[in-house]
Amino acid sequence: MSIQNGVAWTSNSTDNVSSALGVYNTQQEDYARFDAAEEAALSGATIGSDAWLKGFALSQGFLLKSTPPIYDATFGTLTSSTIQWPDGINGVYTATTLDANGAVTAFTATYVGSPTKTVTVTIPRDASSVVNAPMTAVVS
Repeated sequence: MSIQNGVAWTSNSTDNVSSALGVYNTQQEDYARFDAAEEAALSGATIGSDAWLKGFALSQGFLLKSTPPIYDATFGTLTSSTIQWPDGINGVYTATTLDANGAVTAFTATYVGSPTKTVTVTIPRDASSVVNAPMTAVVS
């Protein structure tokens, strides 16, 4: 197991990677997509700005804090947790949509700052739950 962007990652026998948010194919472009999101978050964006929040939400760069977090009864997928953003501000992670395999296809992450903001992330997946297109994030 390794820690990347505040999330525990483990490899499984099908050469996919599992995280709190589901299964990701280990192809280079998947990692590049996450790295690009984090790079955007760290490249001069103001802490708490929409760009900063999008970058960290897309790279899952927040700490899961709930004890215990809430998991889906059918799949065991993490569905809700208190989170902490890299600047120490708390919020709430909520998986809003799961696919037929129990992988998260959309989630929200709140940022209880001044003002409070919500980042909604969509995660396109194929029938095997592998991420198959860039994730998107919208801040409201």
